[in-house]
Amino acid sequence: MGKAKSNKTLFSIRYKFLSVMALLLFVCVLAYLSLATSVFRGDKTELVFDYNSSLVRNLGSDVEGVFERVKDKTELMAFFDQSSGTRLSAPGNLFQKDDDVVFMAKSADFKKLSKVYYENKVYYETYGLNRDYFTNSVAGSRPVPMQTVMTEGEALWNATVSGGPPLIGYARNVILKTAKNIPYKQFAIVVYLKADPLLKAVQRGQFSEVMIASAEGELLAHADPEVMAHSKAIQGSNLFQKSVASPVRSGVLQYEREGEKMLGAFEKTFGGKIFVMSRVTGSTAFAVVDQFVYRSILFAGIVLTIAFLAAVLFSRSLVSPLERLTEAMKRVSAGFLDSQIEVNTSDEISVLANSFNGMIKDLKSSRQELIEMNNHLEEKVKERTRQLEEQNQAVKEAQEALLRTTRLAAVGEIAGQAAHEVLNPLTSILSRVQKIQGRFQVFGLQESQMLKDIRTAWEQDKSEGGFEKLVESWKQPSTVYEGKDLWAEDLANIEAIEKSIGKQFKTMQSDTDFLLKEGNRINKIVNSMRSLNVMHSEKRRENPKHLIEDSIQIMQDLLEKMDIAIEFDFNESTEAVVVDSDEFTQALTNLIRNSIQAVHYRKKQSEKNLKGMITLKSFMLNEKIVAIQVQDNGLGITEQDQKKLFEMQFSTKSKEEGTGIGLSIARRFVRGFGGDLILKESTPGAGSVFEIQLPSAAAVEEEQESAHEEAS
Repeated sequence: MGKAKSNKTLFSIRYKFLSVMALLLFVCVLAYLSLATSVFRGDKTELVFDYNSSLVRNLGSDVEGVFERVKDKTELMAFFDQSSGTRLSAPGNLFQKDDDVVFMAKSADFKKLSKVYYENKVYYETYGLNRDYFTNSVAGSRPVPMQTVMTEGEALWNATVSGGPPLIGYARNVILKTAKNIPYKQFAIVVYLKADPLLKAVQRGQFSEVMIASAEGELLAHADPEVMAHSKAIQGSNLFQKSVASPVRSGVLQYEREGEKMLGAFEKTFGGKIFVMSRVTGSTAFAVVDQFVYRSILFAGIVLTIAFLAAVLFSRSLVSPLERLTEAMKRVSAGFLDSQIEVNTSDEISVLANSFNGMIKDLKSSRQELIEMNNHLEEKVKERTRQLEEQNQAVKEAQEALLRTTRLAAVGEIAGQAAHEVLNPLTSILSRVQKIQGRFQVFGLQESQMLKDIRTAWEQDKSEGGFEKLVESWKQPSTVYEGKDLWAEDLANIEAIEKSIGKQFKTMQSDTDFLLKEGNRINKIVNSMRSLNVMHSEKRRENPKHLIEDSIQIMQDLLEKMDIAIEFDFNESTEAVVVDSDEFTQALTNLIRNSIQAVHYRKKQSEKNLKGMITLKSFMLNEKIVAIQVQDNGLGITEQDQKKLFEMQFSTKSKEEGTGIGLSIARRFVRGFGGDLILKESTPGAGSVFEIQLPSAAAVEEEQESAHEEAS
């Protein structure tokens, strides 16, 4: 019973090895997925904000252009009406065939239309409309808000009738005055515009819901025709309310709608009478992230499966010599001293096997000597008298007892040495095995990171300018491969990744040196993961004076080196702001560094004796906006470069002096604080003025309190 218990294996070394390998692989993959998902979600949020902001800005500019043209035409029409009396003589080219205006009329009593100035007959024929469609159908279903026109001077409304073409109405109050500025006549001009161009514009938001609304919350344009026809009001929308409450003209918002996270942006245009808004659900925005996580899990499953199969093969090669060693020990303990342990390895197990073989030879030699001695004693006993037979028998029994004792002592010695010799290499092997998985994992992390960098660069170029910008970026010269463009560089990187992956799977080895090398790389990955620290913006109330002084102190050495003076004009009325001090300092020092380089270029190119000067000013732009200006007498910026100034990777500097992302990063930081960074003015050859606009801390706190009250 005791012997059976001692030979029983409760949990073999092979299973222990496989368990440790599986656990370490799972922990590393889980840590990687968590970190990658967190970073990718943060980058995706910024990308969605930039996309929506750019979308509403461009659309807002288009919308403002349309209504400004319509407003100018109403002014001209009022002039012609005043000058012609009862007979209208407007220029023939005032309305074009492709004009947005399809109907213009006059209302003398602010109740009904009394005179038709213009009607687009082609529009009637295209949609099969009657000549009285605007005066009866539209005016009856979507009446003109004459009261608003009289009190506020102009009005905008959704004039789309169910089953009819999409229309937007615009009306303006016209007051005629005598030469002495005395009003003598008042009437309204009513205009109906085609909404088709605006509908096409709002449909440009590929995955965002884009809408145009009036300041009263009436929906003017939407991608869904049913929504347009019913003139759905959005006054209760969180996006509209936050846009109205925001002190800035444009911005980005993050809020919740019915428990779902929303990302949005807004642009106030046409004097604040029109709101262009864009929003997208969190599930839509992060669909790419979820797909990335799903693919990463599939890839991790493949890697784990291959790693586990490799571990199974290696554990078999590791445990097989130990099993042969154990079987040999059992045979020796059973008395078969002719056994030899054959281990074809070049590690500690081979040394241990050789030691066992040596001990077996010694034990066999000792046994042979005892046998020979026993035979010699038996011969002497035979020569003696029979009286000594009993003594001879005793001697034999003593010899057998001595043989058993010697055998047990040898087995005990072998077991002790085995325990000592096996424990050390096993401890070393397990320690090495714990480091093996790094090499198996790190190449995947590196290659996926490279693929992510390539994909991120492609997505960024595409989001900024579409496929044309992406193709243009591919044509840029490569900084890595001379004579090639970025497209060839990306293809070379992808090909290198493909070859690397194939090479990794083909060159796996099962020896200890390979495993030790892989283990060291795993250790580096784990340590690297432990040292990663994702920075989160920590906004708090800050004094602009202290932040500006800190930024000047940071740039002081460079200013002295370039022989450029700097002044700080601080207005005591400047209020506190809510920013992250590190990010604000980085944005401001970027602006100061650009000014230093601009002054240096002017000195270098034309005016060596120029006294370089940079001036920083802080003041209140209005009751809620803090302005910080950075002015220099440098080289200035051409009109052509001003249009591309804030684009990513645009720079007029050499590759050694800049990457072209400083202004883009600075603007992103400032917009993250709810403000904006603009080029106030620039004169080529004379200098530039950049201005940071930030909401004051009081304005931010007021907005937060308002949002809290709405939520409660």
